[in-house]
Amino acid sequence: MQSAPSLDSAPHSDPSGDIAPAQSRRRIDIQVLRGVAVLMVVFYHALPDWVKGGFLGVDVFFVISGFLITGHILQDLERKRFNVGGFYVRRARRLLPAAWTTFFVTTLLAYTMLTSAQWREYLAQLVGALTFTANVVLSHQSGYFQTQAEAKPLLHIWSLSLEEQFYFVTPIVLMIVGRRLRGPALALGALASLALCILMVSGLAPHIAEKTATNLAFYMLPPRAWELLVGGLAAWLMLRRPSFSVPGWLKWTGLAVIGVLAFRQFDLVHPRGDAIAVVLATSLLLLGNDGWMRKVSAVRPIEAVGDWSYSIYLIHWPLLAFAHAGWMGDVPVAVAIGLAALSIPLGWAQYRWVEQPFQKGAAVRSPRRAAAWLAIAVAAFAAAAAPAAWASYSTRPLAAMKANNGLNKVCNARGKRWSDQPLCRTSGAPTVAVWGDSYAMHLINGLVAENIPLVQMTKSACAPALGVAQLHDSYTPSWARECAAFNESALEAIEHSPTIRTVIISSPFGQIFDPADRLFIDGQVSAWAPVAVERLTDAVRRVQASGKTVIIVAPTPHAEFDAGECNVRVSEGLPILGRRDCSIDLTASHQEQQHVIAALETVQRQTGAKIVWPEAVLCHDGRCATRVGATILYRDPGHLTPAGSVMVIRRLGLARLVGG
Repeated sequence: MQSAPSLDSAPHSDPSGDIAPAQSRRRIDIQVLRGVAVLMVVFYHALPDWVKGGFLGVDVFFVISGFLITGHILQDLERKRFNVGGFYVRRARRLLPAAWTTFFVTTLLAYTMLTSAQWREYLAQLVGALTFTANVVLSHQSGYFQTQAEAKPLLHIWSLSLEEQFYFVTPIVLMIVGRRLRGPALALGALASLALCILMVSGLAPHIAEKTATNLAFYMLPPRAWELLVGGLAAWLMLRRPSFSVPGWLKWTGLAVIGVLAFRQFDLVHPRGDAIAVVLATSLLLLGNDGWMRKVSAVRPIEAVGDWSYSIYLIHWPLLAFAHAGWMGDVPVAVAIGLAALSIPLGWAQYRWVEQPFQKGAAVRSPRRAAAWLAIAVAAFAAAAAPAAWASYSTRPLAAMKANNGLNKVCNARGKRWSDQPLCRTSGAPTVAVWGDSYAMHLINGLVAENIPLVQMTKSACAPALGVAQLHDSYTPSWARECAAFNESALEAIEHSPTIRTVIISSPFGQIFDPADRLFIDGQVSAWAPVAVERLTDAVRRVQASGKTVIIVAPTPHAEFDAGECNVRVSEGLPILGRRDCSIDLTASHQEQQHVIAALETVQRQTGAKIVWPEAVLCHDGRCATRVGATILYRDPGHLTPAGSVMVIRRLGLARLVGG
């Protein structure tokens, strides 16, 4: 998922608007580029599996904004007519009316769609949006590309906040450095920001955990400022060389590059290789004039979308986010396309009746009227948000939905070696080792309830196989090396333990058994290969060779939706869309987990290890329960709640199998 930043529409020749520097008319090509970029973003959010690189529209918008706004700042500074207060007043008139209208309507809709836990996060997002700190707030909630992010109605405001932070700093810096140093200052700032960005997303930032660094590189101004600064540098060049031009064929090539990258990613780490290519292509299109496109009448509809792009950007994501909340997972394609398409006429309506009246000044002709509008807006937000805020904070969230780390959160290993910690064992002489990832963690509550003396050996997302690990999103080669080293150290500890008699292994296993983009195999990044069955087999045989018994607990039936969220919504009287209840279709689960099932059966044939299948106690007549009476069993699409763990472990008779 990706969002667009502030999409400032170019209002003809108004000097407070976003026309290109040193030009007296608006540029058609910039409006078309805005239209292309916002459509990339909208349809990426609606169809992420189809428009795989559509999130790069945000990078396009950053460059355009840097070109136009920084260009006006430079132009006014050179004419000695730049006024800081006037600049921010124009920005407020441009951005706030449409944004606040969207926030207000979104808050009202959130009453009927968000759970109490989601409301807590939403209110923090709303405060961040109103204070231009949404990127800071969101960086502490969840990663942008994570599933939990899909139901955050104000997720997309991070980019608007980042951009406005840029414009709080940039005018002051440009005033301080002086005319001759402005170009070099922009170039130096862009290079420094880009270097910081690459260090952070490549896992090379010292003293910062890799996942944290990647998250900060996405959301924070210092590692993203280079995109706006490149646009500003292009504007500085046009002011120095007004006659500078770029051949039309080269501009069409740049547009083609953006189009290709919208559907095909070449660098899976963002923002890095693909972002650099898009930023360079966009800056190429901005240099010179729009003669290369002025005669192409077919682009006029996209030009109109470019005019409405700011409001389209504001409106489209809340629509999709509420749909994600109601469906608790992937929204049907037809619904997603329909909502994406609906955002266009709604964007036009907001542009026509909100943006334009305020931008042209008709709605704020005097300071008194402007103050009145501000007071009305503040009162409206208070009236809309206060009752729900009180309700959400007076209602305790269901404890069942909290992360299940097993014995203690420190038992979710963070480094490359397993260490024997008192908090991660229930006995000084444990007879059972629980080895795996979060699917091993969620078994712990049930095993503890059965009074089994155990030691927990777990690392989130790290499947218990030797020398192989997943590579996906934030699971980088550096993380994969840690995972492989952790598994080897855990296995060595098991082999040398004098008290452990039984090893329970558990994981969803899909991250290494299902064909994916890449795997980390024996220290090398590789295309996916069917080696994980052999590596899990090797691990089981090594445990058995040390005289211990292996029991593999297969993954729970997996939901196509967030089964935990579904049960919370039912408990709180909120709508669930696309289904009658929160149970799981067993056939669909088997289809999704077919590679895992086949692989585990192969391991069983080759090693004789016992496999325990949770579906045996969860599923009847083709449906799998995620709730029994008042007891919620699932906390998400696959993990058990603590209460669910107790019920499933007891019904599986796992204590008897381990001799507890």
